[in-house]
Parts: sequence; structure tokens; C-alpha cells
Amino acid sequence: MSIYMHFRAVPAEAITEDHAWLTQFMLAAWERHSEEFASGITTSINKDFEWLHLLYAGAAEESWGEPNTLPIEGGHVIHDLTNANPPFLILDPDQVRATAVFLQTVSFDTRWHIAGPHLSAQIHGWNEGQVKDFYRDHHHDLRDFYQAAATAGHAVIKGFWV
Repeated sequence: MSIYMHFRAVPAEAITEDHAWLTQFMLAAWERHSEEFASGITTSINKDFEWLHLLYAGAAEESWGEPNTLPIEGGHVIHDLTNANPPFLILDPDQVRATAVFLQTVSFDTRWHIAGPHLSAQIHGWNEGQVKDFYRDHHHDLRDFYQAAATAGHAVIKGFWV
């Protein structure tokens, strides 16, 4: 089973902080994922978003704090009142700008030196170079996505799909 984390840039004033509205908006965006990805307003990560979070935020005993937590798990949480569906996360435009700056300035290689051995152990059948390239590709994708969102002055909505 695949679980996707879906990121969508959107003007902050267009967002309604209601779980039902966010579900409809994000489902429609998910259906247009290929076109929206090509235009730079969306991206997604399949399954490995929690490990990517550790690359940026550090393990609990070495947490680096915000803005390190913003790229993956950061944002204002909008819960489903029934708790039947996953929550959404929303980064406001200031948080998107902080995330873009963080991803532009953070050293992937330094973070990899710290977290790489742990992350490499999570993917069986791949050597460390393959795993490093996999996470570097995610890093570059997120860096480009957040930079485009910040340049446009957008907020970012994050959702989860099975």
C-alpha cells in the first residue's frame, strides 16, 4: 500500500480552514497532479516522507527545531472532526518563505552525514549511494517547490492519501 504526502501551493486568501473544503480542494488537485506538478504548484512524496522529515529535523534527541521541521511536518493542523480521515497541514506564506530559505541554505551532505546511515538502513536492497541519490532527489524537488511557492507568495497545504 502506498501512502502519499501531497503538497499544494495556493494563495492564502483562497484557503478555507475547513477539513471538508480542504478534502475537496486537495482531491481535485490530486486528480490533476501530473499537470500541476509540471506547472510547479504541487509535489508529492510516496511513503518516505517521515524519513525525509528526520533528515531535516533530526532524531528526537538531536532535534534542530524550526525551520527544520517546516518542510515535512510543519504547519497549522486542520483535523477531521470525526477523526476518520488524516489531518491537513497548512503553512502560511511566511512559513513557506522560511522553509524556502532553509532548503536553499541547508547542506544536504551535512545532514546526510548525520542521518544517512540510519536512512540507508530503512531501504533494503539498495546501496548507500542509491539511497543518498533518492533522498537528494526529494530534497531538490522540495527545494524547488518551496522556492516557487515562496516567490509567488503562496501558502502550502499538505495532505495524505492512501
